[in-house]
Amino acid sequence: TNQRFCNIFKTIEYHTKQADQNIEPIVFSPDPIVMKEQIEKQSQQTNAARQDMAFMYNTLQRVTSGNNNNNVLSLFGAVAVSNHPPAGGDKVVSPVLLEQITNLTMASLTPQTTSAFIYAGVGLAIAEGLLSYATGINVNTLFVTTLVLAFLDRALVNGIVWELFQSILSPGVRQKIVVHEAGHFLCAYLLGCPVEGYVLSAWDAMKDERFVGGKPWTESTSAGTSFFDPE
Repeated sequence: TNQRFCNIFKTIEYHTKQADQNIEPIVFSPDPIVMKEQIEKQSQQTNAARQDMAFMYNTLQRVTSGNNNNNVLSLFGAVAVSNHPPAGGDKVVSPVLLEQITNLTMASLTPQTTSAFIYAGVGLAIAEGLLSYATGINVNTLFVTTLVLAFLDRALVNGIVWELFQSILSPGVRQKIVVHEAGHFLCAYLLGCPVEGYVLSAWDAMKDERFVGGKPWTESTSAGTSFFDPE
């Protein structure tokens, strides 16, 4: 039975990746009004794969709820329960409420900037200056070439080359990305939003229609968690 459920979930998850199931994805905006408008607009779209995903989550939770030894998804949607603190049934958690829940400021929850890339930029400029001096190539030509290559990397391959350099310059970034996406995964689960999948690299995102989907010139994503609110 467990294997059958896994196979069904894999089939539905594969379906959510398809282009016809990702007509107009929600783009994050700091403006809650814009986010609400996007969510309402998306909820009006017919999306069979995500409805199937929500149905399977609820079915699996219901059929195992009476089995104390095998009660899977027992905390799925726990925060959305009306009498469950701290959100009290409301899925919209504002920054103010988040600070009250965690007893932390938004600044402490925001990723801290690093100087590594500034140093890398300075080092690259110095290297190109030395290369220009040694070869006689105009330094402006080298700078423009670098900018063009960076643009092509972002526009054509979703910044894969930059991500490679980033992992070399700052190896700890990878672990931070994993932990960050795990947080999105957990929040979606507790809010009762079925998790469709996730990507942890620019290459995976470029192949997934739920994220970049082979169109890096329209949007750029190097990591993300995809979930669906059935309501």
